[in-house]
Amino acid sequence: MLAGSVPLPWVWAVFLILPSASILTVYPILPGPHQEAEPSMADTFDPYREALVVETATIWPEGTELDPRERYQLEAVLHAHPQEAAQLEYVRMHTGFCRKIIVTDEDLARVTAAK
Repeated sequence: MLAGSVPLPWVWAVFLILPSASILTVYPILPGPHQEAEPSMADTFDPYREALVVETATIWPEGTELDPRERYQLEAVLHAHPQEAAQLEYVRMHTGFCRKIIVTDEDLARVTAAK
């Protein structure tokens, strides 16, 4: 990636297979103005989407320095009770939803106090 460039979300589509051409052409398609790069489904706890969660992601604040083992344990506690998270998103995937918790200072205080 070039310095100063912004990474773009790419969606790959395969089109245009000509009989005379021996090369398969793959064109990248950027999301249009009416599309989100990564569609979020909700900002609050949703029991319906919770039942369809197949993946989890945790976004930590910059500068958070934790031992990897402690980070893993805190992530487990955060995802065990997602309804208590301050910032929660459900990202639509092909097979269900990815629950993404964006950890705030309040979340860190609550989880470390419960330890």
